[in-house]
Amino acid sequence: MRQETKTINIYSFDELSKEAKENVVYWLDFNPLEYETESGEMKYHYFIDMEECDIKEHCDINGYEFTENGDIY
Repeated sequence: MRQETKTINIYSFDELSKEAKENVVYWLDFNPLEYETESGEMKYHYFIDMEECDIKEHCDINGYEFTENGDIY
């Protein structure tokens, strides 16, 4: 029986490269934040329209960790 040990580095959002952060935002936009307006209309807030600090906070709150290229771990 052969046994291998592999090491996977994981990163928080703020540790990623620009390209990896773009991959994260692309992934997050598949499930935008839903909110209700004062008139009762449901709308969506997409991550692409957010500031980077807000995306980082969202990822930190939800415990998201990523591989080097921005894939969710």
